[in-house]
Amino acid sequence: MSNQKVCALIPARLHSSRLPGKLLLPLGARSVLQVVYEQVLQCKSIDGLVVVTDHAEIYQHVQSWGGQVMMSQRAHESGTDRIAEAVENLQEFSYFVNVQGDEPFILPESIDRIVYKCQVHKAGIGTLISSLTEPSEFNNPNVVKAVTDSHGYALYFSRASIPYSRERPLMMPECGAYRHIGLYVFKKETLERITKWPVSGLERTEKLEQLRWLENGEKILTEVVSLPEPGIDTREDYERALQILGY
Repeated sequence: MSNQKVCALIPARLHSSRLPGKLLLPLGARSVLQVVYEQVLQCKSIDGLVVVTDHAEIYQHVQSWGGQVMMSQRAHESGTDRIAEAVENLQEFSYFVNVQGDEPFILPESIDRIVYKCQVHKAGIGTLISSLTEPSEFNNPNVVKAVTDSHGYALYFSRASIPYSRERPLMMPECGAYRHIGLYVFKKETLERITKWPVSGLERTEKLEQLRWLENGEKILTEVVSLPEPGIDTREDYERALQILGY
């Protein structure tokens, strides 16, 4: 697969509505963003790694510890749109991995598994899912659920409790309840295509960009992996991360 070089991109915005500047918060001697970067460096499937940012402070921060970083010149609605701009300057790569900068516990082996699976199946888009085990999460609209077909391709993503159990409506179903993990692998040509489409109806309703891709006929290959520790969206998440890491 030497002709299928892979570049991981970490879209990194400074501002966040729930926890401003969270990517620069310290986790011991390193920032949240640096921890994520160094996790991805451990991947065996990755040939390149670049932070893509819209802010000089993050740009300078990444340079301070020797990371590769690129400035995004335009405003974007999503991290996917931001990395698509970066792809214009990374034409030697065939696949791109969109890694969220606030996920310090993402497992390198999980990234490798979905990258290799996409390469084997020549999939245009791949993502990670994990089996849901907690009823409270199944019924939580902040937890994105996924259902797949028998070949591992996504049928739908929703904030609602899917699949719905008609016989036991307040219980988790015994089959196929998955939690979506927001990491994506894209073929270069697929990424360039999907970011040209306007926001779709389902995307606008559920506030999930992957529904735009499904609505337009793209297939999304999934890989079931162990659920990593939660990412950092709030002050409580950050304090939990410090406790997990022993700080």
